[in-house]
Formats: sequence, structure tokens, C-alpha cells
Amino acid sequence: MKKLILACVFILGVFISFSQQSVIFFASDSVLISGDLYMTKDKEAPFILLFHQAFFSRGEYIDIAPKLNAMGYNCLAIDQRFGKEVNKIKNKTSKNAKKKGVKKMPKDTYPDLEAALGYVKRNYKPKQLIVWGSSYSASLSLVLASKHKEIDALLLFSPGEYFKYENKHFCEWAKTVDCPVFMTSSQKEAKKRTIIFNTILIVICV
Repeated sequence: MKKLILACVFILGVFISFSQQSVIFFASDSVLISGDLYMTKDKEAPFILLFHQAFFSRGEYIDIAPKLNAMGYNCLAIDQRFGKEVNKIKNKTSKNAKKKGVKKMPKDTYPDLEAALGYVKRNYKPKQLIVWGSSYSASLSLVLASKHKEIDALLLFSPGEYFKYENKHFCEWAKTVDCPVFMTSSQKEAKKRTIIFNTILIVICV
């Protein structure tokens, strides 16, 4: 599905110049978060927060983000504290968390997602705010949207009941998500996603 979305860029033939820059900001527990900001010339363009999968880094989006720019979206891809490296880009946030001696399990990354949301809201005040989650971060994106109603849409790639957050299953968090949600996964994973899928109020499915 990611390939299908990216292919749309070439079909439309629309290309927009963009800039990439590194940014840093703090999570609520003072862990320093590293990210890559991909901006079009339009600072008021819809904004997508890009969260990577387990053991990865912001490098998961090094090829995807510029294509999203070309489609007219500004983007922020961050390193979450549960991660290592992908596409030759090492996870800096994970190293910062290790230095501080804080926990780095998947459920401990929620403050990183919330910090990214806060950073974009404070600095860019986008009229539309979209969250893109991959694997466990897709699950945590449901929590983020449940707690922050200013999120306009979710793009969830392979969410699952990997763990509980605040002693609640993700299907429980999904019940209080009221923005449109696009959810997809591989065919092998599909049955495991059904419970979450069925509890979301507004779903875009292809």
C-alpha cells in the first residue's frame, strides 16, 4: 500500500521543491528527541507526523517523506527511543534515552510521539494534522489521537495488540478515536487487526 501511495506522485506528475533539516526537542521526561523536518514552500500545507516501526529510525522515511512533500504535505520524521538503525541512519533518540537511563521499551515511546505533536503545533500551527504510524507506533498513534482531538486523520500501517498502554488494549483506545482512519497490513496480518478495525468509528479501507 505504501508503494501504491507513492506511485500516485509519479502518475500525477506533481513535484514541489522542499527543504530538509534536522531538529531536536525534548519529551516530557527530558529525553532529547531527534527528527528530520521536510518542508515544502507552503508552511500552511497539511502536516504529517511520521513514526517508525520497531528497531528502526527516522531513516524509514528518507525516501517516503520527499514524495509526500511532492504531494503537498509538510512532514516531520522522528527517532523514537525504541529503535536502532535503518537505511544507514542511526537512531539518536535511543542513544539519548540510554544516557539518561530511562526505559526504552515500545510502550515507553509514547512521550516521543506526544512531543513531536507538540513541536509541530507550537512552531507551525498546521490547519490539518495527520499522524502516520508503522507497526507498534501505529498502535500508539491510536492513543495519541484518542487523547488529542486536534489530529485530523490517521494512517496506520500494521497496528496490533503488541502490548497494553495504561492498562488498556489498543482496541479500547480505538473506540474513542473520532477522526478518519486509513488502516492496512499484509494479508497474513489482517486477521489480527480485525478487532482494532471493528472498533474505529470512521475507517477508510481499500
